[in-house]
Parts: sequence; structure tokens; C-alpha cells
Amino acid sequence: MNKYQKTWKELNREETNNSIRIYIAILAVIVGLLIIGTSYINYLTPLEAMTIETLNQEVKGQNLTVEELITLYTPDVDNETALRIADCESKTGKYKHNLQGSSAKGVYQFIDKTWENYCEGDVLNEIDNIKCFNKLYNQHSSWWECQ
Repeated sequence: MNKYQKTWKELNREETNNSIRIYIAILAVIVGLLIIGTSYINYLTPLEAMTIETLNQEVKGQNLTVEELITLYTPDVDNETALRIADCESKTGKYKHNLQGSSAKGVYQFIDKTWENYCEGDVLNEIDNIKCFNKLYNQHSSWWECQ
């Protein structure tokens, strides 16, 4: 048998080995794409799908404006409405205490009794105040004189 002639068994073995190599290569590509795809999908998670805990971790350490915080933390309220009310109530957090002498405080000017009954955290913490507004506004929009 010369160097160009191969037995059926040898050809079959080479073909099998080549097929295995191709399957391994395809599998490696699929695994790589899955890893990259999962990372990419996690990176692109929309804000609406994020949990508050995840959002808090994303925001921590960044110097975001009150307007940006309102946009992030009020998914249940129309953004324009949330910003307009914050501007009217406290000049978007510029005035943390009510200037007319009531107990109202924070971005959305919660009075002490409302805060104690419905909200969590610190009334003067911008994020806590915004989250409480998001929670309450659609059910109790009449509580805010500013509309």
C-alpha cells in the first residue's frame, strides 16, 4: 500500500476524529456566546426590571442630581409630573424644610404623620423621599397641592 492509499478503517477513523473536533469547536463557540450574551444582557437590564436593591447599588457612589434620582426612582409616576411636583414643593430639593412652618420635609414635602404612617427611611434622604412619593402618588395624588 502506498502513501496515498488508506484503508476504509483509517479513513473512517480520521473522519470521526475530524467530526469530534468540529463538534468541540462548535460547542466552545456556543459556550462562549452564552457567556458573553449573559453578561451583555445583564449589562443592559432596563431600569423598569431592576429591583430597588439593584438600583440602589447602581446609584451608590455616583453624584446624581435630584432630577436624575427622580427619573430613576419614580417608574410608577409620569416623569414630567414627578419633576414638576418636586420643583413646586421644594424647588427640587433645594428647600428641605417647609418655609411656612409645617412639619413638611424633603423633596416632596411629607408631613411627619404621613411619613410615619406610609414611608420608610429618613424623610430628609432624597432617595427615601422620592421612593415614598413613587409609592403613594398614584393612589393619593390629591395630597400634593402642586400638580
